Amino acid sequence: MNKIIYIILCAVVFAGCSQRTHNMPSSSMEPTIPAGSKVTIDYAAYKTTPPARFDIVAFHPPTHTNSVFTLRIVALPGETIQITKKSILINGKKLVSPNGLRYAPATSKTNSIHLNSTQFFVLGDHTKNANDSRYFGPITRSNILGKVVKIRQ
Repeated sequence: MNKIIYIILCAVVFAGCSQRTHNMPSSSMEPTIPAGSKVTIDYAAYKTTPPARFDIVAFHPPTHTNSVFTLRIVALPGETIQITKKSILINGKKLVSPNGLRYAPATSKTNSIHLNSTQFFVLGDHTKNANDSRYFGPITRSNILGKVVKIRQ
């Protein structure tokens, strides 16, 4: 019985150590994450499972490697993404966004971007005000720190 309690206690302590809270200073993820909110990031979330489409992730962007950005994954490794004036296409098929999110159309058609086996394409939910993969390019798996698991205003 003591061994079971010890294992449970270790699991709780480990889970607590793998999560940290960060401030969300920008409006790039509104309305999902309002500016000024606090987000809890699980740094162990991707130890056993890969990041998935529509996960909100914390990562170091290629252009600001000392910063932590929080954006949503829209395209996965091996996929081709294209943003048009009307929609986002993944492998030629229109992306259906979660929870009624509507990404702002591009001002012009973008070139297709094919992601390699370690790359992800991230967008802010508030695309008119987001510094995301449209500007700094895809992010690599090694730059992803963890998954946003809680949002508090």
